Amino acid sequence: MEKEQIEKRFKIVQELAGQGGFGVVSKATDQELERDVAIKTLDPLFKNIDSADIERFKREAKTLAALSHPNIPSIYDVEFEPEKKEFKLIYAWIEGITLRKYLMDVGVLSLDDVKKYFANICSALSHSHQKGIIHRDIKPSNLIITSTKESCYLVDFGISLTSKDIERLTNGKSGVGTPGYMSPEQERNEDLDASSDIYSLGIVLYEALCGTRPTIGEYKPLSSINEAIPSSIDNLIRDCISSKDKRIKSADEFYLRLTSALRPSSNLGTTFSQGTIADIIASIESLTHISFSTLPAGQRVLLFTKLKTLIKSDEFRMRNPTASFLNAILKVCGRTDETNFRFIVGKSIIYGYELKYGDTWTGNPSLRQELAKLAISAEHNQHKYLSEELLNYLQDKNLDEIEDWFLGDFKVLIQNLLANDQCDEENAVKLGETLEKILTKIYSE
Repeated sequence: MEKEQIEKRFKIVQELAGQGGFGVVSKATDQELERDVAIKTLDPLFKNIDSADIERFKREAKTLAALSHPNIPSIYDVEFEPEKKEFKLIYAWIEGITLRKYLMDVGVLSLDDVKKYFANICSALSHSHQKGIIHRDIKPSNLIITSTKESCYLVDFGISLTSKDIERLTNGKSGVGTPGYMSPEQERNEDLDASSDIYSLGIVLYEALCGTRPTIGEYKPLSSINEAIPSSIDNLIRDCISSKDKRIKSADEFYLRLTSALRPSSNLGTTFSQGTIADIIASIESLTHISFSTLPAGQRVLLFTKLKTLIKSDEFRMRNPTASFLNAILKVCGRTDETNFRFIVGKSIIYGYELKYGDTWTGNPSLRQELAKLAISAEHNQHKYLSEELLNYLQDKNLDEIEDWFLGDFKVLIQNLLANDQCDEENAVKLGETLEKILTKIYSE
């Protein structure tokens, strides 16, 4: 495709913030097929290359185009512009939010989301590594959580570069990648294998659960920051960021270690009595509404007592583990008695929407999502209790002082309550009046 044809067919609509690895990424509209695409222009390297280099990069591009995985954007086309010596990689556009923006605007990921999203990323990496393709730039801004929050994509693959390519690109000064995520061998501009991506993946896992990257050489355990995180996660990350000869070698091994770290103990009684918060949460998440409701009375009292004690103390450093504890019980509390059910949903609303977890994070997104799921699936009594707790919480709120994300999430929660066929007439009227106020506020802005 000639330069004029490319410019005629693809209309650039947005230059994405920051640059992709080894090039610039733009959002564009394919005007022939009427779809959004991402265009990566690999221009810095190609100013001083010869015909042999061009042919090699064309072969690399064909290999890249052979990637076919549900969590890697499809490559629609690969174009080379001889006059400008530019390669353009044209990808499917993925609608969603980068993990970087999620961490900045929403907060750290829950362990449930980590397990879900890293399953996607590990699978994508395993596929690319089997094809001989090393990503070289694993970082939060290259992971896109889809709009539905159901999956995650690994984006911004680039053409593989040799150490000689990188020496030309950087004048021999350094490796190409993103500082803070590169493996030591990448920083030294050595030729790489799949374990370099695993190093970066370990850094990203730490940041996804903490909000900041680990300090290499002075590793601060996640389990000491958030007691809902098992120490086995720290062991996994340490084995990712260790020296190359001791490092985890593959994405498959990484995910096996991750799932093993999150696996609950088989002895519930011992776990509830002597386990860490992380152990208790993992065990609760292995239960269903039915199995939780049939636990021995003493075990249920023990769990609720521990949870209530955490909430009563309200230590700032314990807010994340307390929210995780609440979230685990919220998933299985459908058959709990009225007093405990009201306590759980009432505190979940406060921890989900109101409390601060850092300088910029308000509320817990996992709790908000779980409340929304419960709203549409709750049986009659639970629906009634949740509706009443929500209405009581909102009655003293001034909608003019509430942030947009708060209104948007409450809109979803109330709409789910109204859509549930267990919604009785009295609560339906009250919920409808509240929803009208929220929608009026949203649409007036």
